[in-house]
Amino acid sequence: VGQTVELTIYAYDDNSMPRTQAEIRLDVAPNDAPSFQLSATEIGEGIYRTTFPTTIAGRYVVQANISNDRDQIEVQVQEEKM
Repeated sequence: VGQTVELTIYAYDDNSMPRTQAEIRLDVAPNDAPSFQLSATEIGEGIYRTTFPTTIAGRYVVQANISNDRDQIEVQVQEEKM
C-alpha cells in the first residue's frame, strides 16, 4: 500500500509482430473499490508502460483493451510488514 505499480504491456498482432501506435486503455479494479482507467505510453516497438499508486491492500484486476483486443491480469497488493 502506498507503492507505485509499474505495468509493461507487450502488444503483438496475430503474426507475432509488434503493434506500434496502438491505443492502450486499462481498466483497474481494486478490491471492493471503484475502478479507474489508465492509458499507456509507447516506450518501444510494441512496448507500452503505465503506472498507478496502490491505495488499498488486496487484489487489483487489470483489464487491457488494445485497439479492439482485450486481455486481463490480476495484481496482488499486500501491506509491507516491518
